[in-house]
Amino acid sequence: MGEVGGPQLPDLPSDATVSAWVGPIGGPAVWTLDPNAAHSAASTMKVLVLVGYLQAVASGRLRPDDVVVMHSDFASADGRSRFDVDEASDDDRLPWTWTRVPLRRLAERMITHSSNLATDLVIERVGFGAVVAVGAAFDGVHVRRWIDDQPAQAAGLANTVTAAGLAGVFTRLRQGQLLAPTETATAIDLLSANTWNDEIPAGLPPELRLRTRTAGTTASGTTRASSCLRGDRLSSSAC
Repeated sequence: MGEVGGPQLPDLPSDATVSAWVGPIGGPAVWTLDPNAAHSAASTMKVLVLVGYLQAVASGRLRPDDVVVMHSDFASADGRSRFDVDEASDDDRLPWTWTRVPLRRLAERMITHSSNLATDLVIERVGFGAVVAVGAAFDGVHVRRWIDDQPAQAAGLANTVTAAGLAGVFTRLRQGQLLAPTETATAIDLLSANTWNDEIPAGLPPELRLRTRTAGTTASGTTRASSCLRGDRLSSSAC
């Protein structure tokens, strides 16, 4: 693909759906491309898990130093099955070496290294329903299953986002509308420490302090998504 209304798009399959939302925090978009098209959420849903975790911490329901016993099997969102997180496809190997760990370490690895195992362990502590509720506050954002929840996926339950929906999540997070000031700062710091910066961040100067969440799927390339905060500017994309 060449240029579509401005920014240069990468080469993609001819049948790919590309979406983008670019604009100031809290302001109208200055450029969009099919911003309300639904895409697989992939790892962008980990931001919603982070918000749910920090909300639970702020309320006193969870403590960052709560000890979690590591395991990789979970109850499926299909309501009747169990599933195992796929170790081979997990981007982060370190949590698989742990036996017991503070909850905050799992939340950190979920964001900074995109750990799938850490994500599902955090969801288990936060409560799947609480994470669903975080997503439900945004148009076009739907959490319907856990990471690697194959039984739920087979039942047609999918996590989906839109570029406009992701922009809404990051806007309200940056403006302090989702979390108290202390928890907002924690979330921004973790997003700033994200080590997966191959989408929107890859095209920006390295000296910029970015708050990002990048996602991908398998080699089939069915979903690539990213949201990036840079100062008072927000970019969100999916394809």
